[in-house]
Amino acid sequence: MPGMSEIDLGHETRRHYHDLPVVLVSGYSHDLAQNGTYGFKLLRMPYSFEQLSRVLRKAVTWKRRRGIVAASAR
Repeated sequence: MPGMSEIDLGHETRRHYHDLPVVLVSGYSHDLAQNGTYGFKLLRMPYSFEQLSRVLRKAVTWKRRRGIVAASAR
């Protein structure tokens, strides 16, 4: 995204859609490795179907767990 880093986009997404899991996909993962992913899941390019499937499954599981915690807090 021009003028915005992956991390910035992730933060903006969380700000507007706090329940949406965020997965960063980057071909420049060495930059993210140096600066950190700030708690976002990272998928390094190129990636396989299995890697994509695994990270998306983890993101969905995270959202379900978060929903259960939020519901139990009510």
